[in-house]
Amino acid sequence: MSEEKMKHLEFIQNVITRMNTNSFQIKGRAVTIVSALLAIYASTKNNYFILSGIFPVIIFWFLDAYYLTQERKFRGLYDDVAEVSENSKQINPFSMRTDLYK
Repeated sequence: MSEEKMKHLEFIQNVITRMNTNSFQIKGRAVTIVSALLAIYASTKNNYFILSGIFPVIIFWFLDAYYLTQERKFRGLYDDVAEVSENSKQINPFSMRTDLYK
């Protein structure tokens, strides 16, 4: 495998790692915020805090889905650059186009 292709794969892997890290951090923040709201509810018995916990969960759910979708696209790009399957697309060197993937 050429030095150029190895560097391209390394760039793509770094992006995949960042997307995975972002997804993990989103989940951690969601748990923290919802736990804090439930703790406040437990001390005040105000139902508003339970309902207000739904909004961050939905927002973080969409953000997590976005990062997981981006990660999946970059994994497809990685596979095509590495030519893992017979149906691999021809990718230009150092191309980071993920619009070709679902």
